[in-house]
This record gives sequence, C-alpha cells and structure tokens, in this order.
Amino acid sequence: MNARTRFHLISLLALLDLATCAGGFGAIAWLYSVVRGPDSTGTVWSGEGVLALSVSAATFWLATPFWESGGGDAMRGWIEQFFTALGFILIVQSGLAYFFLISPIPWWVMLAGTVLTIVLLALVRQWIYPAVSADAAGVVLVGYDSIAAALAPALGGRIAGVLDTEAERVAPHLPYLGGPERLEEVVAARRPGRIVLSGGVEKSRVPPQALLALRFARIPICDGADLYEDLLGRVPWARLEPRDFLFSSPLHATRSVMALQAIYTNLIGLALLGLLSPLLAATALLVGVLSGRGPILESVECSGFQRIPFRLLRFRTRRGDGTPTLIGPWLTRLRLADLPQLFNIIRGEMSLFGPPPARREFADVLCAKIPLYSQRFLVKPGILGWSQVNLRASGLADEAERLEYDLYYVKRGSPALDLEISFRWLTERPFSSRREERAQAAGAAP
Repeated sequence: MNARTRFHLISLLALLDLATCAGGFGAIAWLYSVVRGPDSTGTVWSGEGVLALSVSAATFWLATPFWESGGGDAMRGWIEQFFTALGFILIVQSGLAYFFLISPIPWWVMLAGTVLTIVLLALVRQWIYPAVSADAAGVVLVGYDSIAAALAPALGGRIAGVLDTEAERVAPHLPYLGGPERLEEVVAARRPGRIVLSGGVEKSRVPPQALLALRFARIPICDGADLYEDLLGRVPWARLEPRDFLFSSPLHATRSVMALQAIYTNLIGLALLGLLSPLLAATALLVGVLSGRGPILESVECSGFQRIPFRLLRFRTRRGDGTPTLIGPWLTRLRLADLPQLFNIIRGEMSLFGPPPARREFADVLCAKIPLYSQRFLVKPGILGWSQVNLRASGLADEAERLEYDLYYVKRGSPALDLEISFRWLTERPFSSRREERAQAAGAAP
C-alpha cells in the first residue's frame, strides 16, 4: 500500500470514526428517551437537542487522538481520551448554553455517551487499525541484539526481515536479508512500512545521509529502544550511557504529576483507612490472639523517596524462629498482611502507586552495582505499581527486569497510568499464581 492510497483509506476511516461517535451518543440519547418516557422525547430529539448531541459527537471526534494511536499503552490512551473528550464536551456544552441559549444535553447522556463511544471506537480500531498501520507493510530490523530479540515476539509476523553483519546472530525464524549496507536495496524491493534501528543510529552502520534520504521519502524510522519502551512498557536502561544524562535526564518524574498524585493518593488512603478500619481492628485482634507472643505489627527498614529510610509496616506473619504463625498464611493469601501500609501512605512515606518498597540493605547493594537503580527512588514507593502488575506471576523476578518496569513508571507516571494499574490489579490480580504468594510470604522480594 503506497502513501497516497493509505492517505485516502485513512480519510475514509476518519468518516467511519465520526459516524461511530455519532452512533454512540445517538444510542445513549435514544436510551434516555426510552427510560424517561414520552415527556423527554421532544426535549432530546428537538432541533436544539439534536444540535447539542451532534456537537458532542463532533467534539469527541476532534478531541481524541486519531488512527496512529496504537501500541502497548492502548488502555492508557483510552483513559486519557475519555477524560479529554468529556472535559471538552462539558466546555462546549456550557458555551452553547451561555452564548446561544441552547439547552445542553443531560449530563449523564454526555457521560454515558462518552463511555459507549470509547468502547465502540476501541472495537472498531482494534478491528481496522492493523490494516492501516505502518507496520502492516512490514518492519525491517537493522541490527539484531537484545532489543531486537525482545521486539520480535511483540511485532509477530510483521517483520519483513533483519539486516545484520552476522547472520548467525539472527533468530532462525526471522528472514535474514544481509548486511546493513543493503538497506536502500531492501527498502526499494520490499517497501516496508517502518525501519527499526535496534542499536540506534551509530550502531546501525548505515550512513546518516542514507537514513535521512529514506526519512524524506516518508518511510518511518525509529530507534529500537523507543519502540521497545512503547510496545513493552519497559525502559531498556542498559542502553543508556553517561552522555545521555549530560544535558538532561532521560529518566525524570514530572513535578506536577507528583503533586497531583500526592493529593488523590492521600485522599484515597484516608478513605480506605476509614472504610477498612473495622477490618484492620479485627485482623489486629486475630493476630494478637492466634500468633503467640510478639508484636502485632512488624516493620522493615526500606529506602523511600530520594532514598530516605522509613519503616514499612505490616501484620506479623511469622514467629521469632521464622516459622509461619497460625494465621500468617491466611493473611498473606487474603492479602491482609499489607493493610497497615495505609499508615505509611498517610504519613507521606509511601504512595498508593509506585515502585515496590526496597529494603534498605538491598537498595544500597543494588545502587552500588546498578547506578541507574537509584533513579527508581525519584518517586515514592507504592503498594500498587507498574512492575507489580506486570511481574505478578513471575515469583522472584530478575531485578534488572523489574527495574525496567519501575523506570518506565518513573518516566511516564500519570493519573491515567495509575488508573490502568488499578484496573489491571482488580481484573488480573485475583488470578495470580501461588508462587507469587509464597514469595511474598517469605518476604524474599526486596
């Protein structure tokens, strides 16, 4: 598919997108008229009502990113689109009422219409997007290293071939097309939709002038590390070099996001503490009665924000000799042992979302061995986190892999990412493996 044909196809799909938005809001308006009865029919389907409804659908269509929004952060994209579109719709409806005296559509029609339209667009784009994606024409990998090996399963059958100086390094199931010097020849013959430089521009062994000529020919060229981050939700920290931190830090937490997170984290923490206080009291009573001599709570010294030490609280699940208490396995299995961490949140030592707490002695060793490990302490540790939901079934995860997820959260943390973590934790966490539960019970994970 050439660029001109693809442009016309996307233009047609844009009209389908607009029709989907109109259908979503129209369906909710029809449902509203059915629920409210004949009295509401004239209001919703009057000239003013249809105009306000049409403006809402058009606003949604204009306020949301379009077809090129694919990748591993799709759920987060839908969350951001929902709040963005709903905010713009509320503003536009208020403007219609203020300047033109047009009665806005009911607020729950706007809310439900936005939700339904998001769902419909997700289904439509999931069905059609692969046909118009740049990757549909094939991806050429220039260089085969650990980044390319990790991207290969995510790209699936879209890989048109691999260019590398050594054929034996390329996985057997991938077509080997020769050395990097054949890039222009391969592009002319296969017309790929994207070129991925797995080792970056310098290690690709392709002259920059040739890459620039391909870019001017409207062939997308991307760095393998960037695509790795987008598709897999991980930061390949091993690819970062000291010069990357010379003028700016590629790993930084946004202060505005941290301030906003502190507000809703503390509010949620206070609400949870109030709601769960009877459960906390009952669990503390059971621990005191059934766990034998010893404190009800145990604490572990962990490294927090900026590596400031704090005492992580949890219900005691083991006796002094290390054997589980009578109620300890149940506290771990029902995930009640970590409830006292709500007090750490209220005291400002932890957040509801963030990298998992690391014991201080482990953190000191890992920071000495892995310099970038200290970057994960640019945000507060959290009860829920990006690495926790992605490595939930892996038991004792490799700290290098865990660090990739933690640095991704540091770099891209946002309320939308926190909502995605919450959704995945609620839907996927109950099905986590028993191996993870045993690892948590033993306190093996730092």
